[in-house]
Amino acid sequence: MKRLVVLLVVACVVAVICGCAGALNPGPSNLVAPASAVQPLSVDANAVGTWTEVISRKDGVDGVPKTVMNWPTGAVRHVDQLNSDGTCTKTYYNSAGTLLTADTVAGTWTDTNGTGTFDWGVSWPTTFSVTGNVLTLTWSVSGHTYQGVYAKVIALTAHDPALVGTWKVQYLFLNGESTAVSYLTGSTTYNIAARTLSANGISQAYDVDSTFDVEMPLAAETNWYTGGGIMAQTSGIPLRPTIYQIVSGRVETWQLDANGNTVRETLQPYGAGGNHDTGFLGQWHPTTPVTLNGKTVSWATIFGWDAGVTHMNVTFLTGGTALSENFKGTTLYSAALGTWATTVSGTTKHMALTFKNPMATTYVFNSATSVTLSWTDNAGAKVVTFITGW
Repeated sequence: MKRLVVLLVVACVVAVICGCAGALNPGPSNLVAPASAVQPLSVDANAVGTWTEVISRKDGVDGVPKTVMNWPTGAVRHVDQLNSDGTCTKTYYNSAGTLLTADTVAGTWTDTNGTGTFDWGVSWPTTFSVTGNVLTLTWSVSGHTYQGVYAKVIALTAHDPALVGTWKVQYLFLNGESTAVSYLTGSTTYNIAARTLSANGISQAYDVDSTFDVEMPLAAETNWYTGGGIMAQTSGIPLRPTIYQIVSGRVETWQLDANGNTVRETLQPYGAGGNHDTGFLGQWHPTTPVTLNGKTVSWATIFGWDAGVTHMNVTFLTGGTALSENFKGTTLYSAALGTWATTVSGTTKHMALTFKNPMATTYVFNSATSVTLSWTDNAGAKVVTFITGW
C-alpha cells in the first residue's frame, strides 16, 4: 500500500510540473490513460509553421524589435516554430544569419478560436490572428501590451499582378520613426529608391538622382515571389520575407533589415500618369538615319554621348516608366530611369519622354517593331529619327 501511495504522489507531481496536463490533454484520467489515448494540445492549423517576427509593438507603438522584445545579445532576428502537437521553439539569429543555438528555447502553445497561451516556463495568455501568411500575436505583461507581427517562412511561387510595375519609395519609416530615403540608398545624391517588379518574376532595384540618372554599377537582378500577403526576394540573406498590403494604389511594406530594424516603406508608382500606348511596351534601339534640320547626324551628337559609348537601348515599361541604357560595346556604361506618357490630338500622336532633358515628340508607328519620332531640340532644331524594337 505504501508503494502504491508513493507512485500516485510522484505521478501527481509530474503532472503539475508538466503544466497541469489534465487541463491541456483531456481524457478520462491522466494517471491511468495510455499514451495513445492522450489528446494533443488544441492548436489552430493555420498558425502551425515557421514564423519570423517583422514588427514589434509596445503599447501600440512600433519600436526596435530586439529592444521591445528583449532579444538576447547579438540577435537581430527571431523565429518561432509552432508545431501541430502543441510544442514550439523560439530561436534567434545574428546579422550573418547564423543560428544562436545557445538561445533556443522550447515551450508549448495552444490556440482555440483566436485565444490561447504560450508556455516558456511561465504561461502567457495570447491573442492569435492569422491572415494568409501573416501571424499577429498580442499579450499583456506588467501593465503593458505587446504585439508581434510575423511573416511565415515558406516557399512562395506566385507573382501578385497588382505589384507588377515600377515603384519608388515615397515615405520611409525606421522602427516607426520617419527616416530619409538615403537610409536605403546610402547616398544623399542618389536619394530616390526605385524597383521594377516584372511579371516574369525578375526584380531590378535602382538608386536614382534628381536628374533621373541611375547610380552605377547597376544592382544585380533578383527574383520576387508572393503569397498570402508576404513577398520574398532572393537577396542572399535568409529569413527576410516582407509583409505587404495594397492601399489606394500604393503599396505598404514591412521587413527587417540586416541590423534587425523594422523598415516600413510606402511605395507609389514611379512612372508618369495618363495614357501609355501599348505599342511602345518593350525594348527599343535607335537606328540610322537621324536627321537634324534635314541633315544626317550621329546619335552621339543628338544625345551628347560620352566618348566610347557605342549604342543605346530604351525600354518602355508598364505604368509609364522608361529605362535608357548606354553601352560601351557590350558593357553597360550608364543608365537613366525616366517617365513616358502618350496623348492624341486629332490625328497626331504625342509622347512626353522625360529624362534629364524632357522631350515632347510626335510619333508614327511604321510597323509593330518600328516607329518614327520627331521633336524639336533645345536649340529649336527639328530632329527626326526612327527606333526599332528588339
